[in-house]
Amino acid sequence: MFTFYKRLLVRQIRLASMRLFCIAVAIACSVTFSITLLGDRLEQLFYSQAKEVIAADLVLQSTTELSDQQKEIIDEYSIGKARTLTFQTMANADEAFLLSSVKAISNTYPLLGKLQITDQLYGESKPTHGVPEKGEVWVEDRVLNELKLKINQHINIGEQSFRITKVLVYEPDRGNSFYSFTPRIMMNIGDVEATKIVRPGSRVKFSYLFLGNDKELKNLQDQLQPTLQLNQEFITIDAANQTLASTLKRAYQFLHITALIAVLLGAVAAALVSYQYANEMTYQYALLRCLGLQGKRMIAAVIVPFAVFSFIAVIIGLLMGGMAHLFILSSLGNLIPEVLPSASIKPYLLSVFTSLVVVISFAWPFLNKLLKTAPKLLLNRLETQKHPIIFTVVVMLFGLSAIVFVATKEVVISFYIIAVLFIFVLIAYIATRIFIKWFEKYSQSRNVSTKLAARNLKANRRIVVVQVVAISITFFSLALISTIRDDLLASWQSKVPANAPNIFVINLFENEKQTFLNELKKQ
Repeated sequence: MFTFYKRLLVRQIRLASMRLFCIAVAIACSVTFSITLLGDRLEQLFYSQAKEVIAADLVLQSTTELSDQQKEIIDEYSIGKARTLTFQTMANADEAFLLSSVKAISNTYPLLGKLQITDQLYGESKPTHGVPEKGEVWVEDRVLNELKLKINQHINIGEQSFRITKVLVYEPDRGNSFYSFTPRIMMNIGDVEATKIVRPGSRVKFSYLFLGNDKELKNLQDQLQPTLQLNQEFITIDAANQTLASTLKRAYQFLHITALIAVLLGAVAAALVSYQYANEMTYQYALLRCLGLQGKRMIAAVIVPFAVFSFIAVIIGLLMGGMAHLFILSSLGNLIPEVLPSASIKPYLLSVFTSLVVVISFAWPFLNKLLKTAPKLLLNRLETQKHPIIFTVVVMLFGLSAIVFVATKEVVISFYIIAVLFIFVLIAYIATRIFIKWFEKYSQSRNVSTKLAARNLKANRRIVVVQVVAISITFFSLALISTIRDDLLASWQSKVPANAPNIFVINLFENEKQTFLNELKKQ
C-alpha cells in the first residue's frame, strides 16, 4: 500500500497542475500569515503600551477610602497592588502661591510603565523604579518656574515643608482631566497625613491599582462589584482607550480586506488547477477502478496526494509569509519600535484555516468528480461525466463566506461583500456565455482562423468561463480596496477642518504672549 501511494505521489509531482496547486495555496497562506502576524504583533504592542495609560491591568477609583470589607477582599489575592491619592491644593514658597495637583503614591507605583525624572531643570530624563522618600517631593518644571525655586529647595504643602529632589518629567497614568492642566507635585503616600489637607469632605481621588492574570482580576472584580458605592468604579484599558482601539480595529480590517485580493486569487487559482487536474486524471482513476480500486482505498488515492501537497504548500506559505513580514517591518523603519512583542498562535491558526478553506471549498468540488469516475470512460473517451454545478457553487460560496468573515469579522460587511461579489460574478458568467454564443454565430461568415477560434472557445467554454470569472474577481477585489481606501480618507478628511491645528500651547500668560508670537515668526 505504501509503495502504491509513493508511486502515485511521484507521478503527480511531475504534473504542472500539482505544482501550480501548491503555489496557489501557498500564496493564500503566505498573505494571510504576513498580514495577521503584523496585525497581531502590533495589537499586542498597542495593548501592552496602552495599559500604561492606567499604569496597571485594573484600577478601582473612588472619592473615599475603601471599606474594611473591600480591603479584606483585596488582601485575599496575591497580585500586584499599588495606591495613589490625588488632590488639588495651593503650594507656596516665599509668599508665592501656585494651584497644584498633588499625587501621593505608594512604594509599588506604577505597576506598569515607569516614572521619568531628571536631576535638573530641562535636563535629560531617565526612567526610575523608585518613588519620593518621606519628606521629599518631585515636581514638574512649571512648579520651579512659577515659584522661582531650584532643586534641593523647599516647598510648602499644607502644614508640611518638603525638599524638592527631582524634576518629574513623565508619569504613565497622567489623564486628560482638569488635574492634568495644573502642575504636578508627587509625594510619598506616607506624608499625606502630615499635610493635614485630606480631611472628611475633601475633594480627593483614591486609585487602587492591580496587576495580575485575567482570571484573578476577573474574580477580584466579580467579588468587589456587589460592594461598590455610587462614587466607586472600575477602570479598564478597554474603557480608557475605546476611541484608539476602534481606530486600530478599522485599520486592521482594512489590512485584512486588502489581503483578500491575494487570498481570492489563490482560491480561484486552486479551483482552476483542480479543474484541470481532474480532467487530466479522469482516465487514470477510471483505470484504477477497473483494476479493482474501490471504497476507502479509492477515496485515499484521491485525498492523500492533495493532503500531502496541501501540507507542503502550507509550510511554504508560512515561510513566505514570515519573510514578507520581515520585509514589511524593515520597510516601516522608525515608524514602529525596533522590538515587537512575540506573536501569539492566532496568525498560525488563521493561516492554516484559510488554506484548508481554499483546499476544501475551491479544490474538493472538482476532486470529488474523480471518486465517481466510471470505468466505461476507458471505452469511450468522448463521453463526459456530468458535474453538479449547484454543489460546486454552494461549496465555494460557503468557503468564500468563511474567508471574507475571517477578514472583516463583521457579519454585515461580510454579507455586503459576498452579495456584491456574487452579483459581479453572475454578470461576468452570463456575459461570457452570451459572448461565446454570439462569437460562434459571428464566425460563420468569417475566415477559417476565426471559425477555428470560435470552435475552440465552444469546446473549452467551461474553462474559459471560469478564467473570465477569475479575472472579474481580481478586478472586483481591486475596486473594493480602492473604494474602501477612498471612503476612509474622505470620511477622515470630512471630520477634520482644513486649517485644524495640531500643536497647542497651554498655560501661556498674557504678558508672555507677544514674546512667544515673535519667537514663532522667527522660526
